Amino acid sequence: MQVEIDFAYQESGLTLISGWLASESALDTGLISFSPLAKSDPSNFVLHSRKDVCDVLNIAAKNCSGFVAVLDTSDQKKQTISVHYHEQAVEFSFDSLSFVDELKEVKSLAPDYEKELVSLLSQNGFSLASQNSVASETLSPNATFFDYCIDDTRIHFDECVLLDEKTVLLFGWIVQQDASVQNLRCLINNVQSDDILATAVRFPRTDVSEELGLTDGQNNQLGILVTIVSEQPVTGDVLLIWNDSTNEQHSVPLPIKSFSTNEIAFTRNILSNLSIQNKAEHAKLISNVLPALSAVWNKRLGVDHGWDERSFGEVTPEPELTLIIPIYGRYDFVQHQMAQFSIDPEFNRYEVIYVLDDPRITHEFLVTCYGVYETFRFPFRIILSSENLGFSGANNLGFRFAKAPLVLFMNSDVMPINPGWASQLVAQYKDTQNIGILGATLLYEDETVQHRGMEFCQDPSHDGLWMNYHPQKGFPLSLCDQFDMRQFDCVTGACMLMSKQLFADLQGFDKSYILGDFEDSDLCLRVIQAGYDIYVSGNVALYHLERLSQNMGAPTKWKQNLSLLNGLRHTARWNEVITQLVSAKHD
Repeated sequence: MQVEIDFAYQESGLTLISGWLASESALDTGLISFSPLAKSDPSNFVLHSRKDVCDVLNIAAKNCSGFVAVLDTSDQKKQTISVHYHEQAVEFSFDSLSFVDELKEVKSLAPDYEKELVSLLSQNGFSLASQNSVASETLSPNATFFDYCIDDTRIHFDECVLLDEKTVLLFGWIVQQDASVQNLRCLINNVQSDDILATAVRFPRTDVSEELGLTDGQNNQLGILVTIVSEQPVTGDVLLIWNDSTNEQHSVPLPIKSFSTNEIAFTRNILSNLSIQNKAEHAKLISNVLPALSAVWNKRLGVDHGWDERSFGEVTPEPELTLIIPIYGRYDFVQHQMAQFSIDPEFNRYEVIYVLDDPRITHEFLVTCYGVYETFRFPFRIILSSENLGFSGANNLGFRFAKAPLVLFMNSDVMPINPGWASQLVAQYKDTQNIGILGATLLYEDETVQHRGMEFCQDPSHDGLWMNYHPQKGFPLSLCDQFDMRQFDCVTGACMLMSKQLFADLQGFDKSYILGDFEDSDLCLRVIQAGYDIYVSGNVALYHLERLSQNMGAPTKWKQNLSLLNGLRHTARWNEVITQLVSAKHD
């Protein structure tokens, strides 16, 4: 038996593999299996013909089978997968596989089996980077879509989903050749929604335009996304209703299904084509996209997911300071930080907690931590989250284990320059009256400024959004004005010191800022509202590699859109307070 894996992709603890199996005799496909299969349901793998392999090996088609399978590799300490046939098995280690960064299309995996693969991907929450590669019903399991024609208007919803008990999402496209349909509404719990055509977010769908042969500029805003939040839990049928030219009302039921897709895949799909820059669309984004994301992520972040705690060495029983450092992707930064922590004599009074927010790299992270402790013999603890919780969730999880009266939230790509920095920061915090949060000066490796406090500003490239502006960013530190402590409106969460009690009183970082961005300034504004001041230290400087701890490649549009949507949420919540703060500076 010969087995090859020619494609591998990982997402949220699942591994998608594609390859082929060949035998000297005719295969009994009923004896082919995989481990660890994500589900016992055999629909979690697809078998198909591989004429290319048969031609190369000069064997009959019946002696070979291609396969695409989804395996559960989230909890494996031994990072291996296996392909089984009858009583034989071939094992592959992750080191022997080349994983792709994005799942771009399915046609190359199994020609003529696109529908089967779309179903396989959908039921496991995988998503495609290319919107043009397959039919659009790839967002959720057991994809059922709505497609209906009213005269010369065609309405197609890829998704009709109940995101939580009160929130309905419709996501798809509408082609209108004339004005035969003046309005569309949903009837939910016998209550009519507002007109979908007037309230929905519209966006381009080039895949639909190409498929239908529409000319450039014709219906270039075909995409539609609308979220309807009912006052009561949704019961019974959800109807799409409209009036015809004689004002007679018509209705048709929508195939509403419960949400069961991976949250990241869902977020990527609905954000990939949106435009956030247009201020005129902000109201629609606030009323449609933000409620949809909140409903989905509240399910993930609103429950207490599993975690595992490990200790390396004997941690200080009564520390003066707890450092909380999330890890996502770049686990190698632990080596560089611990090399600096271990030579700082003040750290004998502190505790260090790393929070792994990336279950995909649990094995590698544990191996690294073991090696780091054996090398430096400096004690630390780690918290292994079973889910990716994002910046807020990871820091809040680490905070639950903090023992010290002061906590320092620190990014994994922030590196000390000299010993004694943390004790100096603690001393400044304790010596400053009415202080709520103290940040540090952060530098790029060329000694230019990355952060010395933040201010709120608006700029034309992000019309209508309050952005977090870094004064003197990029300036050589030697040319900047010098100060010991200076008050600001906010500081970055990359290095943020505050009391454990105040953080607990404010209930931590707000998890509604999905995955990351603006949760640090949100916390600062809540601290100001509680009556405390925000400062940055001009004396304590550290290097900050800025986003290398999380960004493993070029930013994709959906991640940029997610960051801007977090900014939109932040602006909607704090516009009045920020306006007052900015005005007070100019008076």
